[in-house]
Amino acid sequence: MVDVTYGIPLDIRDAALKMAGIPNEYAIESQTRNREVKAIMGDKQEAKHRENESEEVEEIEQKRLKAHAILETLAAKLSSKRNVKERAIEVANKDMTKIVAKLPFGGTLTPPVDSSIKSFFVFGFSPEMPQYALSNYCERFGPTIIKVVHRSRCAYVTFSARKGAEEFANEIATKGMSKNPRTPGLVVIDGKYPVRVAWGAPKPLGTSNDDHNKIGLVVVKVMKQLAEKDASPQKNKRKVEKVKKSYKAASGDTEI
Repeated sequence: MVDVTYGIPLDIRDAALKMAGIPNEYAIESQTRNREVKAIMGDKQEAKHRENESEEVEEIEQKRLKAHAILETLAAKLSSKRNVKERAIEVANKDMTKIVAKLPFGGTLTPPVDSSIKSFFVFGFSPEMPQYALSNYCERFGPTIIKVVHRSRCAYVTFSARKGAEEFANEIATKGMSKNPRTPGLVVIDGKYPVRVAWGAPKPLGTSNDDHNKIGLVVVKVMKQLAEKDASPQKNKRKVEKVKKSYKAASGDTEI
């Protein structure tokens, strides 16, 4: 629970007051109110008692003011820490957006004009996929350097020769599961690990587990979007064929 006046957790508030030797502020205020009532009824008490009572009320009021000062200072410090943490999170989110924006999720298997590019962005695989499964598949086309980040469900495969890279891309384009040339290729490795593949120079994939997990969530979302995109040409094709059949059937019954 939080102190609604200062926005401080109750345990922290009470601990701070205890360290300062001040009772809980609510008890202080309650005592102050009781003393004020007694002060109003001072005419029924002896003069000496009224004097002692006044001193006690003043002492309690000083403690109350000191308590408020301590809590205001503590609230300011906690607020400052929260602001720093929020700014750090905001910066981290911006950095993550930049990282994701540079990943070629919209890439294809069309060979890039720049012949120096011999790398592929591979994504969408299960975190349980062993790296050797990807290595075995790719190395049929030549020596490779492979960087896999399982948490982010991403990898980069770099061939030593452009020829091997082009043969790899052609294999997936002709024998893969996706026939949509406008999306990354789709192939199933070891018969159980579907992955998407597109040409792309290696880019950073984050530096922490949190970064990798966030990228992994983006990959899952992109995989669903690409599946829908790949299916759309087939839907459009069926619609066109249906229209053609309807037109052909109608033309036979039309009199001229």
